[in-house]
Amino acid sequence: MRTVNVPLMMVGLGSACAPTYVAPDGADARQVQAACSPGTSCAPIEVPSLPATLRGDTRGGAESLVDRYACAPTTNESGNESWYAVDLPVRGEFTARLDEVAGDGIDVDVHLLTQLDADSCFARGHAAASGVGGPGTLYVVVDTWTSSGGASASGPYTLWLDFEPESSAPPSPAPSAIWIPGPGTTWQWQLTGSIDRSVEVDVYDVDLFDVPASTLTTLHDDGRKVICYFSAGSHENWRPDAGEFPSGAIGEPLDGWPGERWVDVRNPTIRSIMTDRLDLAVAKGCDAVEPDNVDGYTQDDGFSFGRADQVEYLRYLSAAAHARGLSIGLKNATDLVPELVDDFDWALNEECLAYAECATERPFLNAGKAVFHVEYVDDRSEGQAKATQICSAPSRAGFSTLIKTWDLDAWRVTCP
Repeated sequence: MRTVNVPLMMVGLGSACAPTYVAPDGADARQVQAACSPGTSCAPIEVPSLPATLRGDTRGGAESLVDRYACAPTTNESGNESWYAVDLPVRGEFTARLDEVAGDGIDVDVHLLTQLDADSCFARGHAAASGVGGPGTLYVVVDTWTSSGGASASGPYTLWLDFEPESSAPPSPAPSAIWIPGPGTTWQWQLTGSIDRSVEVDVYDVDLFDVPASTLTTLHDDGRKVICYFSAGSHENWRPDAGEFPSGAIGEPLDGWPGERWVDVRNPTIRSIMTDRLDLAVAKGCDAVEPDNVDGYTQDDGFSFGRADQVEYLRYLSAAAHARGLSIGLKNATDLVPELVDDFDWALNEECLAYAECATERPFLNAGKAVFHVEYVDDRSEGQAKATQICSAPSRAGFSTLIKTWDLDAWRVTCP
């Protein structure tokens, strides 16, 4: 049998395309397969069993076929990629996790495809991607991000693959079990000081770590729902789990917040810490969680992740919260609202009037979900004047608005 070259005809998302293999001179499929290198799109590496740990390198022998994927069409993945094929015997939850094993400047991402076609990509992430698949073949592609200047950040990686059949997966809580507050729900936001239980509201928003479970029990006895605050995008050096954060995933300081630094939300250990915090919320009896600092991709955080990574992380948090029966809110991150309104149960916005962006939260109200809203004053003496200024603003109609000082103690002024 003679060796043949295998030219590719590209179709689909521009240069991010579905490969159609053309065998010249009438060569049959076996000849085409023989001409393909292992790990390319025409000869994906077959994964014999799950779970699996695989090591690879997008330098050298890998091909550079796909530039962009349907699941992240704005992300340039024009560097080299490695392809894997996994046969799933039944339907279930498939998870791929990725770790760059060596060297600065490596930026590879993982994509899940149902076919040898970039248009069939249904999940993508820098550190992890997951979704329901099977029975049948699922394709995993580790691809290399390329900068706007054309530099490809290829390099070695470790890929972990796992699968949980639907039959053995724990059932998710019924949708009715997740609390979804409606527009106009009254609330109190207190993150410092002893909790003042005398405020007549539907909901208290308190600190996950600082407030004891007994206080949450008392608030429930008073007929309140309880939201538990934690930072999902930063390292706070005073928290009890601060020592668990890997140093390589801790970035630049948050301006104006001593002891707090941005974290790389693509890092698997960071994600594990956050799910541990969700478990703590369940153990304490929280009805909902308020993950803060979830707009790191817009900040000078010391990392290179982008909008698609932030959206994927937020959906990861939402799914993890819902799997535990917790309601979850989208805090600020107003430019992501159109993509995430269906994934989150309510919104919390700081100072949308000051920044003239309240209209961006309107999709939550339209979906029958509350928008908890706060505007700040530097001193309590400014509270009533602030209320006179903002409470009649048409753009906040339907919001649950508070006026607070920056330390978020018990003091508050409300808009009727």
